[in-house]
Amino acid sequence: MTISTKAIVRRAALLGVLLACAGCSATYTVGGTVSGLTGTGLVLQNNGGNDLAISANGAFTFLTALKKGASYSVTVLTPPSGEGCSVTNGGGTVASTNVTDVAVTCATPPSAPTLGLAFGVKELQFTWAPIGGATFYRLLESRDGGPTFNFSEGFSLMVLCKTQQEVDKYWTKLTENGGEEGPCGWLKDRFGVSWQIIPEVLGQMLSDSKSGNSEAAMQAMLKMKKLDIATLEKAYRGSAVA
Repeated sequence: MTISTKAIVRRAALLGVLLACAGCSATYTVGGTVSGLTGTGLVLQNNGGNDLAISANGAFTFLTALKKGASYSVTVLTPPSGEGCSVTNGGGTVASTNVTDVAVTCATPPSAPTLGLAFGVKELQFTWAPIGGATFYRLLESRDGGPTFNFSEGFSLMVLCKTQQEVDKYWTKLTENGGEEGPCGWLKDRFGVSWQIIPEVLGQMLSDSKSGNSEAAMQAMLKMKKLDIATLEKAYRGSAVA
């Protein structure tokens, strides 16, 4: 039997296509590990479905595999009882290997602190013990006692700072990610809560007119947003107001 050169070329080309497409139907799994789980009822999802119930710490894998190039997004559908869970490396695109680095970390939230309450002139003063792991605290205001909480300048938190470095640090942290600068050391954080970032020495400047020029310090403060201790002290130590 004689096979022409053209036939050989066609068969070789066909074989190349078949080999190239051999991986077209290959699929890859999505999974990872769960840690910190103590409660029950944890359910994960991938791409808004493919629900997977988790009952213990360790490795997990979703049942539905995905093709190369497909997107995946792992989320918590139902948190475990008494815990909250966060997902790391939960989204991406499937490559030519199984996804195994999704990390689900669960933890028991801290107990609510016991608030201490004192009163000042036109102010409520709250105190509480620090909560381990907390990066910020959020207080909600409901002036009429209703279910809707709104913020206004009628409620503010004051931070007394010993140094300009502390003033700069709190001012920067509280105004980032959508916060808003205000006059005279006032600002609003990203949640709309009003804060006063005040140097401790300002109280002495404004109350002790014998040691310096309190009026000049006040006028300097009124021109500022973030308070600058050096500028306030320069005004306070200047000549008295006629």
